[in-house]
Amino acid sequence: RGRASLSFGFVDSVGRPFAIHLSSPQKPWEALCRALNLPDLIGDPRFRTKADRSTHYDELHDVLQAVFAAQNRDEWMALLAAAEVPSAPILSVGEALVDPQVIALDIIGDDGPRSPVVINGHRCMTVRTAPEFGEHTEEVLDSLKKLASDDALPD
Repeated sequence: RGRASLSFGFVDSVGRPFAIHLSSPQKPWEALCRALNLPDLIGDPRFRTKADRSTHYDELHDVLQAVFAAQNRDEWMALLAAAEVPSAPILSVGEALVDPQVIALDIIGDDGPRSPVVINGHRCMTVRTAPEFGEHTEEVLDSLKKLASDDALPD
């Protein structure tokens, strides 16, 4: 868990996850409390400072989770964004594939994922999918044989 960073994961009324980050400044914490109509938490001795919130992380998570279980993620994202509380949905693969940002960056090509970084119209690197077990064994062994035969290894 994000006890030190005060990063939290929650689920909404139908189990869709989202994250909140309550960094060091007091502003996001107070904004969250006000947005959730829980102003008494601001002065609660368990949660008054970042250190207090970290010490009582699990208690705070439980208090907030009980609130977040009442509505759906989209409603929470809109409310948290309006309150300027750092937050984001945690997307499933299916949700991520149709996310407007993923589409705008043209990250998913016919052959799989590709770099979102484009400079002067060119992608900066090719993203390779994870290899199959043993897929590159011969390539790795050949490169090691070449190193050994070139006396490239120090004595």
